[in-house]
Amino acid sequence: MATSTLEEIVAELIGESGKLRCYQQKLLWTPFWQVKHVVLETPASDRFLMYVVPERRLNPGEDYVNLQYIADLAGFYNARYFFEVARYESFKFPIGQFDFFTKPLVVGSKDFTVFVSKLHKNRHLEGPVADSDGHPRSKHYRKLTISIEEAYIVADKLAYLHQQSLHLANDDEVRTIVQENYSLVAELISAKLVDNINNYLADTLEDNGKFFTSPDACFEKILFLYKSFPKLSEAYPATTELPLVLAHGNLTAEKLIFTPKKDDLQLIEHWEMVHFGSAAEDLAHLITTSLSVTDRRSNYLKILRKYYYALRDKRAVRFKLEHLKDFYLKYLKFSVFLSFPTLAAVLKSKAYTDIEKQAAVDRFEAVLEDAYQVETGSYDSDGEDLLTAQNTEHRHVAGIVAKSRRSFEPCLSPIFSE
Repeated sequence: MATSTLEEIVAELIGESGKLRCYQQKLLWTPFWQVKHVVLETPASDRFLMYVVPERRLNPGEDYVNLQYIADLAGFYNARYFFEVARYESFKFPIGQFDFFTKPLVVGSKDFTVFVSKLHKNRHLEGPVADSDGHPRSKHYRKLTISIEEAYIVADKLAYLHQQSLHLANDDEVRTIVQENYSLVAELISAKLVDNINNYLADTLEDNGKFFTSPDACFEKILFLYKSFPKLSEAYPATTELPLVLAHGNLTAEKLIFTPKKDDLQLIEHWEMVHFGSAAEDLAHLITTSLSVTDRRSNYLKILRKYYYALRDKRAVRFKLEHLKDFYLKYLKFSVFLSFPTLAAVLKSKAYTDIEKQAAVDRFEAVLEDAYQVETGSYDSDGEDLLTAQNTEHRHVAGIVAKSRRSFEPCLSPIFSE
């Protein structure tokens, strides 16, 4: 008798005996190597999103597991907990409806832990879906940019989530569970940055320097910002004026699925990094990573304003629009390094054209420039009006063009080590 696959076992658990279509959802880069996302589509076109993580069987006397494995589990369980909280609190938020959690599911000699969320039946799949081997179907793949109108839609959705979840930050049990798991996730991400910073630099500035206005200037700014914090979590801005809310933790265009007409948001994916963060965090990260240079610099304050008044329409808030702006500017540095691995993956990928890669570099280079100016106190808030939310900045993307390319030999490790 043939061994049942994990998908077949889950199909039985959701009451489906017919043949399922399965799609593995993959990001270009993720710190969670072993957490898989699989879409199951039934003959009746019902769709389920399955989060999967392997569980190790420790041998007698074995008590050591590495940080990667622990963080994978922490990310999985935080995502699961968020889905359960969303169901309990009756959030009308685009993540799907939590269905069930089960462990262990034994497939061959391996144990898996799974939770399943039921998706909207008419969910548009084409954009982000990949085959089981991870290759994009046809010419469809995860997009890297969103429009201003799409950013407004996300701002409205986040305002709803935040007004629904503000009270949870004061729930000791919820806050403890989420933050303890996230602390492991944050430790992994910081460790990966330290371990791989030289690889990211080589993959971007050295191997793909043709996309950068000035690889040398970028290198100097990255080095300057990198040396300003001992670990990545310490680059995260203080949130004394802004409330803590449930934050996605790495919200980018890759995780968003809009309706075919782009008039609504159907799904926000990949919640392994969910935590209690600043009310401005998710929107700030989305703006810096997913808007074109012109759209970001000319409209970031209008997007923050859209969020602010959408939230104020739902409940009283004690912070001001200027606090969102202040956090956004201070967050630029954190965003540079959180998004750096994804930029390296985009430039190495064959799924994107040179035009798309150039746009990704332009975004990164502009955010890096702005982060550097904020850090050095030279940032010029040109035309930013908090009342009308009109900001029409036209700063140059890159700094001074160096006369010669920096040599990346010998290895950069000594520069970035203690």
